[in-house]
Amino acid sequence: FREFICALHTIKHESVDSVQKLHWAFRMYDINGDGYIELCEVVEIMRAFYKMMGSQVYKFLEESTPEKKAEKTFIQLNGNLEGRVSFAEFVDGAKNDLSIVKLLSSPCKI
Repeated sequence: FREFICALHTIKHESVDSVQKLHWAFRMYDINGDGYIELCEVVEIMRAFYKMMGSQVYKFLEESTPEKKAEKTFIQLNGNLEGRVSFAEFVDGAKNDLSIVKLLSSPCKI
């Protein structure tokens, strides 16, 4: 968890380009390190996010459960519907999501 917070701080405060941000995000979701993101990994990350944010999560996300948010995110990224997402698919999915494009192109504030 400490590494996650340190990496998040670095991304928010240093001049890191969008590809580096996407690579960092991909590695965060790729829990088992096999070079692909699977639905179970997205569910695990979303559960941690919902738990960390508590009731505040509903200010940012529409989905009522981490499982629903994970499924929606995974479907959006899984262009070829093979059950796992490669880094290339992850980048393509991010480019097609206006909220991610906006986040990556603007300076972040804590």
